[in-house]
Amino acid sequence: MRPGSPSWLLRHELKLAWRGFSQTSLIFVIAVGFFWLVFHLAAYQLMRNLTLEALDGPAIVVPGFIILVGLTLVLSSAVILAVNALYDRGDLDLLISSPLPAHTIFAARGVGVAASAIALPAIFITPLAHAGIFAGQWGLIAAYPTLAAIGLGIAGIAFALTLQLVRWLGARRARVAAQILGAVIGAALFLGFQTVNFLSRDNGEPQVAQVNQLTELVNSSWLGPDSLLWWPLRALFGDPLPLAAVLVAGTGLFIVVIRSTSKVFVEGTQQSVTSRARPARTVETAKFQRGLARNILRKELRLIARDPNLIANTLLQGLYLVPIFFILLRNGQVLLTMAPALLLLFSNLTGNLAWITIAGEEALDLIGSAPVNRNGVRWLKALAAVLPVAVLAVPFVVFYLLRAPLLAPVFIVFVVLAVSASAVIQVWGGKPTGQRDLKLRQKQNVFLNILEVFGAVAIAGACYLAMIGSWWTLAPLALGCVAPFVAWLRRRSVGM
Repeated sequence: MRPGSPSWLLRHELKLAWRGFSQTSLIFVIAVGFFWLVFHLAAYQLMRNLTLEALDGPAIVVPGFIILVGLTLVLSSAVILAVNALYDRGDLDLLISSPLPAHTIFAARGVGVAASAIALPAIFITPLAHAGIFAGQWGLIAAYPTLAAIGLGIAGIAFALTLQLVRWLGARRARVAAQILGAVIGAALFLGFQTVNFLSRDNGEPQVAQVNQLTELVNSSWLGPDSLLWWPLRALFGDPLPLAAVLVAGTGLFIVVIRSTSKVFVEGTQQSVTSRARPARTVETAKFQRGLARNILRKELRLIARDPNLIANTLLQGLYLVPIFFILLRNGQVLLTMAPALLLLFSNLTGNLAWITIAGEEALDLIGSAPVNRNGVRWLKALAAVLPVAVLAVPFVVFYLLRAPLLAPVFIVFVVLAVSASAVIQVWGGKPTGQRDLKLRQKQNVFLNILEVFGAVAIAGACYLAMIGSWWTLAPLALGCVAPFVAWLRRRSVGM
């Protein structure tokens, strides 16, 4: 491969994508490979009966919806990957200043995003294709070009969305907006599927009438066997017309986006490495406010608000709380089971924020040289992590107060215990990394992550038992309180 050629750039992009996957965890890579091999056995049994002819009736709806949900998740991932490829890696200014054509650089980066985004669905689809070929369904060999075309098309959409946000908002704000957009896309289809169920009223119709309505919907032009929604699935099975349409649409869309947005791509790259001159602040507005607690909390909350990856993950978790809230509105009996689920979500979110504020501190030397108590600073950082979760929990606390006043105090107490336990574990166990990247959290201290999950599950179980009035609530509650204590003992033993 000649240096500077499109194939050379593409090889570089694919190598970086593989490096990012393989460095996550060797055990994880081995587990994925083992699953991919074992899944071939189950796929062979499935594909012996699942043929293209069997999908000509209502049976196409279920696998078709699975493919659509997978496509929305791929698009969500592609938007986040596009932001990383265009603005976070920090090497585009060097490439743009080289004699390489801008559209070649842009295209190579787009193919890299397409390969990374489609890799996870390919782990599940390629065993089905291989098993189908062994079962005599040779049309399933079309799964490979179909996946490639879908990946290119989705990468084109992701790049177009990201660059349009750059044109509207500028490179800096577009990074945050694109991360949020990726999170919204990932949850939008799930919320859309649930909207009818959440907003519909229980009109007492017999199940037979509901089944008839569902049958009419499946046989309609929108969801019938001949609907265009199922063409991606038919293309995977090698149906000639849908296959040709998917190949032309995906590849054509990618080429059009690359050709038409190369100029915006260069302008956005220049914006990402340069900043506009800001008006000089007056001395009065640049002064720090008095009080260590106020300054630490303002600093951490502002950094949380500026972190696009953290905002995307937080927003995604918040969006998935919406269905829980609608379920609570419809069925008061679910109050007993939804409270533990909310506690698990709040605990996980608190652990992420606490890790960001404590272990992800990028100015360790500056804070270490300040005339302040370092341990006190860690506790203030933990408080900054708890505050956003407390705001997120307020609507649910109000709902419990209005809907179940007797359960509301129990819910409040266990919310405080759950978020406090996650924050305390990070205070006593978190080690500074100097990088605000949540991916590092999963690799830094596996024992601490397991301990945090164990404590959250124990407190959630104790909440459920307390709501039903069982004295056994003391047992899991004690286990949940043991988790922070174990983190403290480990801290003392290693001399942190």
